[in-house]
Amino acid sequence: MKTTQLLSVTIALALLSTAGCNKPSSELSSEQPKAVPVAVQPVGMDKPLAAENIDLSYKILTGPAYNSATDTVTYQIETVNNGKATLVSAGSLPVHLGVVIRGTDGTMNAPPANLEFMRIPFPQPLESGQSVTLPVEFKVSSTIGGTVVLDAVQEQVGWFSGYKKPVLTLGTFQRCNAAENTLCLADGTAVPAVQ
Repeated sequence: MKTTQLLSVTIALALLSTAGCNKPSSELSSEQPKAVPVAVQPVGMDKPLAAENIDLSYKILTGPAYNSATDTVTYQIETVNNGKATLVSAGSLPVHLGVVIRGTDGTMNAPPANLEFMRIPFPQPLESGQSVTLPVEFKVSSTIGGTVVLDAVQEQVGWFSGYKKPVLTLGTFQRCNAAENTLCLADGTAVPAVQ
């Protein structure tokens, strides 16, 4: 009798496990497995760039223009990636455009020299052959007497000019006739007002 009971239980379990297989498709669950969203990680710069893979060129599209109310100067700068590497302003070793102030002697050794004056990130990865136009705006007060230069930098690695890559000189500024809320170039020409 025990064998018969065991056989009955085994048959009952087998019938239960196949019960759903004989149902019409309309009675089966219509639930589909749900897709699990995969987080897309932003591509970032995490390795030093090789000098032979980087080459940027710059062009001033507009500027300088001076806003006396805020004591700022503005430009629109086109940057073209002529190198082989895609440049990204993300990751542990990002690439930025840097606005640098060289001192009165043209080096980083005399006032008002400032290597860390300003950084401008690329809004998206800049691939080989692509260009981007970026606004550059900065306070002039700490640049007076120095030369303002645009140079790319891979943070914690090096400045592109250190690899003999070109920079863009934005200007050497002074106050016109030493008057506050004025801005002239080194030759005394007044910087046009912001329109």
